[in-house]
Amino acid sequence: MALPKRSAPFQVWGIENREAALRLIPTAADGAAAHLELKVVDLAANPYLLLAAVQAVALAGLEQARPLPPPVSGDPARLPAGVAVRLPASLAQASAAFAASALLRQALGEELHGSLLDSQAAEVRRCAGLSEAELAAADAWWPLVGGLA
Repeated sequence: MALPKRSAPFQVWGIENREAALRLIPTAADGAAAHLELKVVDLAANPYLLLAAVQAVALAGLEQARPLPPPVSGDPARLPAGVAVRLPASLAQASAAFAASALLRQALGEELHGSLLDSQAAEVRRCAGLSEAELAAADAWWPLVGGLA
């Protein structure tokens, strides 16, 4: 089974770039000056914790301003190696990055941060060795009629 192309798997931003993890849309029909689109979230994310993390990162950026790298045009996968950092491709990789984030540890507090790490580790163990079809079947809310073919 071929994996679907993942949207925005690189740590880059771009103007009107659908392949960038953070997409800036400079003008809008509603008269707003700009819109930002965060494209690295999936339906497994807890919306409340996600919003808390985004707010913590935004606040840290306001308190300790750093210049943005240049915006990326086109597909970041076509850039030379090392120019565009690949975002985690698995829960285990994402959990390791989350564990290493002092900013998120401080923003969420030790208890919640630790609880989330424990939950992620349990999910990684539960899914270890399962194929994509087995994962889909294990996570289905209802029996799949006719299989996954």
